[in-house]
Amino acid sequence: MFNMDSEDSESQFVPRRKRPRYSEKDKVIEDLLSSRNSSMHNDVTIKTTRDNQELSANKFMLSARSKYFEAMFSGEHFRESSGEVELPCTKEVMEKVLHFLYSGEVIHDGMSGIQMLEYLDILRLLMLMEPFYHVEGIVTDMVAIGDFSLGKLIPILEKAVDLQLENTAECIFRFIASNYHNAIGDAREELQSMRVETFMHQVLTKVRKPWNNMERLKFYIMWMDANADKLSSGQRQEIKESFNLEEFDVEDLLGQVYKCGLFETEEIFGPVRCKHAEVETSLNETLNEKKKIEGENKLLVKEKTSLRKLGSDLKAQIKQKDTEIKKMNDSLERIGFVFDGRIVRRQVNLN
Repeated sequence: MFNMDSEDSESQFVPRRKRPRYSEKDKVIEDLLSSRNSSMHNDVTIKTTRDNQELSANKFMLSARSKYFEAMFSGEHFRESSGEVELPCTKEVMEKVLHFLYSGEVIHDGMSGIQMLEYLDILRLLMLMEPFYHVEGIVTDMVAIGDFSLGKLIPILEKAVDLQLENTAECIFRFIASNYHNAIGDAREELQSMRVETFMHQVLTKVRKPWNNMERLKFYIMWMDANADKLSSGQRQEIKESFNLEEFDVEDLLGQVYKCGLFETEEIFGPVRCKHAEVETSLNETLNEKKKIEGENKLLVKEKTSLRKLGSDLKAQIKQKDTEIKKMNDSLERIGFVFDGRIVRRQVNLN
């Protein structure tokens, strides 16, 4: 028997190697997910009202994971009921929600755009905000990178508006605005099928290029071709007030702006006259600048002529001086003076 008090105890004691932390987290999640299929553990029935289907779940799990269920199951009304819960979604969407509640994992494989919005709606209802923001980010990313065609986006947009998913709807509105010009030929009928409320939000959406005033007006004209009698006078007025006619050029004002029927003639010709006045003012300023430049040019020509005459006079004077210097040198040579740093007298031949 090993004796810790013996002299050799210190040398004989060998500590155990530190073992890694033991965890069955993955197995626990797997077991919890498997328990959903066992009637022994389930004590509440969830009815999905969108497709009239049923799922079973455990009240403890639901209460522990969702404040919504915790408040529901602790209420007197639920204790007196038959133990059934109705939720406004489809069975497929509720399966994804239960998967998250039991495992903590958000999955969305195989879900359509409409189902993703229903998923968002039920997550918000159950006050599961962290997964809600996660799924919302996935949806907006899918919209931004063009996973949905413009035609398929219209029903998704209508659903987002119905469910009051404002961030998702705004993302789609902006995507349509940014891609409207390039995709109008492929999705004209879908765009014309927009409900009035959705159309109003879209036509009033203002983003940077290319969704400028002219593009918004073209969208209005396109939609009105199929829905001329659907807008009220108040809605037309709201659309009209969203446009700044001063931002259109004269050609557009006298063209599509005039033909769209949204503005009175005087409302259009007011900015046209202002633009003509601006052009006239600009033209007058240009003419005045031109006259100023011409006057400066004439002055420069005179100065150039004067400089040329002065140059000619200087050349004549220099030439005259050169001639005088040459004559002086010739005279000095004749009388015998040579300049080389001193004066030397030479014999002068008088013959």
